[in-house]
Formats: sequence, C-alpha cells, structure tokens
Amino acid sequence: MNWFIVNIIGAVLAMTSVGVFVITARKLASTIRLGRQLAEQVHAATSSLDRAVKALREEHQDFRDENKKLDARITESSRIRREVDRSVAHMETIRNQLQGDFNRLRGILTAQAHGPTANSAPTRSATPQTMQNNGLPVFVQRRVHKADLDNRVQF
Repeated sequence: MNWFIVNIIGAVLAMTSVGVFVITARKLASTIRLGRQLAEQVHAATSSLDRAVKALREEHQDFRDENKKLDARITESSRIRREVDRSVAHMETIRNQLQGDFNRLRGILTAQAHGPTANSAPTRSATPQTMQNNGLPVFVQRRVHKADLDNRVQF
C-alpha cells in the first residue's frame, strides 16, 4: 500500500505542478502580451516625440532665419535713418544758406528802392562773392547771380 500512496502523492504533485505550469504559462502569455502592448505604446510615444523634436527644430531654424532677416532689416533701417538724418541736416544747412541769400537780396532790393548810396556798391560786389562760396550747386548760384533785380525777386 505504500507504493499506492506514493503513486497517488506523486500523481497529485504532478497534477499540482502541471496546474502551476498552466497558470504560469497563462500569466507568462499575459505578461508577454502586456509587454508587446507596452512596447507598441513606447514606440508610438517615441515616434511622436521624434516628430515633435523635428517640428521644434524646424521652428527653431525658422526663428533663426527670421531673426537674421530682422537683424538685417534693423541694420538697414539704422543705415537709412542715419542717411535721412544726414540729409535733413544738409537740407537745414542749405535752407539757412538760402535764407541768408534771400535776406541779402531783400537788403539789396531795399537799398535799390531807396536809391543808390555809397554803401550799396560794395554790397553788390560782395554779394556775388558770398553766393559763390556758400556751397550751393552751380546752377542755383547761377540763377541767383543772373536774377533780375529790378525791385522784384524771381523764384
């Protein structure tokens, strides 16, 4: 009877080990399935992150390009502003010179209207000289020099 009990105990242990093996195999299959799903999710997340990194790099490059363009525009604007300021200063200088010339012409006209005096002759001879040295273009000097001074100024 000992062998019979030993065989039954062996059979029970074998059935238990087969049951444990089946349960372990099922859990192993479930774990493998979950591992594959997790790997797919990690792969999807990684590819999404790769696309996001690629999009961010492209946007960063676009921002760099735009930054370079804006820097070039700022540099060009600064250069243009300097040129405009220089031109305005030059125009102001010319305006002041022309104002002085017109004031001299008015003085000459006023002097001629009141009659010739001893002071008017040197003023006439000095006026063309000052007009030549005032820095105006030649055609403007010529126009002022050849202006008809018969009690009127031609503009």
